Order: sequence, then C-alpha cells, then structure tokens
Amino acid sequence: MTSAEEKFWLQNVEEACSHGATGLIAGDFGYGALSHPRMVQASRIAGRKGAVLFGDTSTNRYASLARFENIYCDAIFPSEVEARAYLGQSNAGLPILASELFGHGMAEAVVLTMGARGLVLFFRSRRTEDVEGGDRYLPEYLPSLTPIAADVLGAGDALTTTASLARLVGASYVEAAVLGSIAAAVTVQRMDNDPLRMDTVMRALDALPIQDD
Repeated sequence: MTSAEEKFWLQNVEEACSHGATGLIAGDFGYGALSHPRMVQASRIAGRKGAVLFGDTSTNRYASLARFENIYCDAIFPSEVEARAYLGQSNAGLPILASELFGHGMAEAVVLTMGARGLVLFFRSRRTEDVEGGDRYLPEYLPSLTPIAADVLGAGDALTTTASLARLVGASYVEAAVLGSIAAAVTVQRMDNDPLRMDTVMRALDALPIQDD
C-alpha cells in the first residue's frame, strides 16, 4: 500500500466513523493492506469517534494476529489454528492460548473457532486465579450448530459480522457468540454466496430446540 493509498484508507475510516458507524471490523487476509501501524492509527480514529473495533484474520500464511497487538478490540475471532501459529503453541490448552492473547493486549474477548467442533469464548471479566497465582480465563463452549456442512466458505465472516453487530446493539459476549454461531451454521448449509439476512438468522434461532432448566 502506497502512502497515498494509506491516507485514502484512513480517510475512509474517519469518514465512516463521522457518518455514524459505531463499529469497525478489521480483517487481515494477508495481502499487505493491514499493518500494525495502520491498525494503531485506525484504533485512534475509532477511539476519538466512539466506534468499537473488532478483529479478524485468515489462515493465509501472510496474515497475522500481530496486527492486533495492544489494539484492545472489543473481540477478535481467530481460529484455533491461527492462534497456535501466532503464539508458537502446538500443544497448549485453549485457556492458555486465550491468556497469552489477552497478554498481548488484543481484545476484551477472544472467540476461538474450531470448525466442526464449534467455538470457545473467553473474556477478560470471566477469570479466576490459577494454582500459581496468575489469571486463568474460564471458557464458554458452543458446539457446532449444524451436523453437515455443504460449503464452509464464508462461515467465519458470517460469525464475525453477526457477533460484532450483536455486540453493537447491546448483546453480551455469550449472546453474540450464539448468534454468530447460528449465522455460521446457516452459511455452511448453503451453496450460494448471497449475503446472509438477519431474518434468516432469527428464523434459525427460533428453530433451535430450547431445554428448560
């Protein structure tokens, strides 16, 4: 990205916030457009305008969670594979991965996606002390909501977008993760690339079996 392109990109960020955008999703797909210095500038603009940042990345080998270090997004949505690759942790448990990501100042919540195994949510306010006196973050596990995936393309984007929108209208992290999971489940059951509609997500939510306590 040239200096002129970078200036244009930051102007778009500022204009979006000035025209009422309350949230921004920054996605690193490994094409070189998103760097850590640009994220720092974007986060400053968002902070001045009162907008909330969310972070996403891809499995492209040039993409990296390093873009979000000390950015303090509201939430980030890495896959387990992406988190392990960034941290160099091939065998550590998921709470350790989350703790290390929190230690890098990335977000208030970490949503670790695991494909057909669902996702695990961690957030800063839900933690306890481990045996060595450090912080241990307690997980919220959500299983995959679909038994069969016809086409997984776009599932992560659907989850990130829906969960982020839910957060912007006041949903808790757990509520946002559930809605995001539903959006991902609907997406993988379709073979088209049509944008996901919220009424489709809500119908899927209404169709979920609810168990009474």
